[in-house]
Amino acid sequence: DSMSVDAATVRNQFLVRIVNKRNEPRRFLVSLERTPAGVVRSGLTQTVEVPAGGRAQATFRPLELASGPNKVEVTLTPADDLVADDKRYLSLKRSEPRSVLIVSADTRGRGALFTSAALETLAALSLKPEIKAPSALGEKPLGAYSFVVVTDLGLLGTGEGALVKDYVDKGGKLLLAAGSRSSGLTTLPVTGERLAATAQMSAERNVAIGDLDATHPALRGVEDLRSARFARALAVEPSPEDRVLVRLADSTPLLIERQLGAGRVLLFTSSLDREWNDLPV
Repeated sequence: DSMSVDAATVRNQFLVRIVNKRNEPRRFLVSLERTPAGVVRSGLTQTVEVPAGGRAQATFRPLELASGPNKVEVTLTPADDLVADDKRYLSLKRSEPRSVLIVSADTRGRGALFTSAALETLAALSLKPEIKAPSALGEKPLGAYSFVVVTDLGLLGTGEGALVKDYVDKGGKLLLAAGSRSSGLTTLPVTGERLAATAQMSAERNVAIGDLDATHPALRGVEDLRSARFARALAVEPSPEDRVLVRLADSTPLLIERQLGAGRVLLFTSSLDREWNDLPV
């Protein structure tokens, strides 16, 4: 046994580590192949120089994976007497893109575009946004979407609100945001929270984020949001079922979570399109 090979995936790249146990430098051809059933082998190769008694590493760009399970084979040549440690196998499954519905009055407006752009930065989640007007909510079962974003909760009439609530009750995930059409509301659609009698923050206000529950999975690594300033937010009165995740410095709830039936709702009381704040795009 004069050499061995090991492999792992890190940040969507394949890392292959080679150990040379001989007292002389060696050159190896490292092959990385995808071998799903019924598909012709396709792969990559690299030549790697390994010092005497040392180690080396080869980094491969991601292979194109077939839908479903894939077997990736790593082979080192020339082989030595112990063939078993000259190959390694990785079992990988390609994640299919998850559909996300963005509900916006203007499918080309700032709210829809900002939200879509934000989702596209989450490459690891493999999300596929669809933008629709509220009137199109009944065209496709909402259960087909991994989650739904409503860019302005004032867009939801009685019928649309009932469709969205039914989706959440059955296990769906919903992000509701405020906007210009929310200003005249006294009770919020879907969740039913009441708005306080006090006026919303005026455009002259410039309020920072105060308390933030950094233990919540949705808020990990978002400390940089503290630089944002908020001119307006809906004065929502949280109910006992609500968990306030973020408050502004004046104690106004900014992000509220609620379990609703088998699903979950996140309520963002400011806007997604920077009309009421200066959140980073």
